Amino acid sequence: MVYLFWMNSSPNRIGFDVTQKERGRISSNYQKLKTLFLESEFDCEPITDFPILISSLQQFKAVFFACPDGSRFRADEVAAIQEYVSQGGMIIILSHAGADQGRRTNLTALTSPHGISFTNNQVMDPHSNLGVESYPLITRFNSHPLLSDIPDLCFRIGCSLNVSEGAIPLAFTQETADPPNTPVMALASHGKGSLIVTGSYEMFMDDVKGGIEYPNNAKLIKNLINWLKSPTSPVPSKKKVVHHPSAHQIKPDPPSSKIAPSHKSQNSSPQHPSLYKKELLKNADQLQKLTAQTNQMCSDQAQLKEKMKIIELNLSDFPQHAISELNVEIQDIRSHLKKNSQLISQLQQDISDLRKLFTAPKEPSVKLPKSQLNMPPETPETSLKPAVITTAASVLQQKDRTPNPRVIAELNAYQQILQILANQHQAGVLSADQYSAKREKFEKRIAELEQYH
Repeated sequence: MVYLFWMNSSPNRIGFDVTQKERGRISSNYQKLKTLFLESEFDCEPITDFPILISSLQQFKAVFFACPDGSRFRADEVAAIQEYVSQGGMIIILSHAGADQGRRTNLTALTSPHGISFTNNQVMDPHSNLGVESYPLITRFNSHPLLSDIPDLCFRIGCSLNVSEGAIPLAFTQETADPPNTPVMALASHGKGSLIVTGSYEMFMDDVKGGIEYPNNAKLIKNLINWLKSPTSPVPSKKKVVHHPSAHQIKPDPPSSKIAPSHKSQNSSPQHPSLYKKELLKNADQLQKLTAQTNQMCSDQAQLKEKMKIIELNLSDFPQHAISELNVEIQDIRSHLKKNSQLISQLQQDISDLRKLFTAPKEPSVKLPKSQLNMPPETPETSLKPAVITTAASVLQQKDRTPNPRVIAELNAYQQILQILANQHQAGVLSADQYSAKREKFEKRIAELEQYH
């Protein structure tokens, strides 16, 4: 979050930029924030002039840049904003989880010259939060008028900051957070003006849990208003961090012992006849991509459960916003499933091309180690039930024959496809009839390959 403050300009006007497609807007989801300013006799107006000019900024005492989305400041706009601050303005920049990289923006161009940058992450705290770990409670602060009489803040779906020499961190995550003991709000001065930066714009949103209706989040805005009314807005010196134990904080469980997975070195694959090598490598690469995609689907499922929990919390109090969030997640899931379907289609085409290439294959004289033919270990998320999948390795164990690389590659490919289809069925993308028909098709081909081999 960055604020621009113009001490010698219109004393009662607050600007909210919309030229960078900001997600926080006083016309929609920032209306209660706007009300707090209006109650203190500040007018709030959108900034629509493009490009951003210093003459536009000078009309306001402070300017919000509330999470630009998919838009980048031009070099001349960055220069105008920096000059505005230098002459006495204050800017307030609000970001979001994922920061510049996730939002495809360049807010760091405004803040990095002053020792502040955004981190491409999302702050999580499983022990001290407002019901969901992505709504962490912040209780560690530096002393400053902005944070007067504030025991905690709900830092809803935000990223952390990197703060270096020249800037002052104002608020920090707790020991139990990820990342721990890390700044999430900072302040810097430039010339006669100041910058306030934070990684969450949603902490000031209307009608969401952990937004502007959280009392201490609203108190932060009231403190800002009082600070803007003061003759000067000093940047504090570095002081000892003040920690306020949160009423919502849960005592962390004792750390459980975790055994790090061992990474055993694997021998390189034996050399095959040149006739097979190129196509086998191509298929292996496709299988590797498909495996990675399957793992991503499992990760997406865990993230979806977390997001569904968030939506459920909001649904009872703020049904309209919760439904909007759910629609966004549905579109995201469809996008992932479309990518999976495209990958499966491409893999099927590669297998078909490979089959045509080897119309009369000759078995190589070199045996492949069975350890290289084993499928990745099954997990509860990826196991296929009730279907029983036979891996290529088990086929070779049952039949004492020299393995045919083409058959092995095709068998393993079909096992991966069956895993993806099972995941899609469990997620409700495929009906029982669709899943049964597709699975029967691939199992029939697997049976044919086993007989051939």
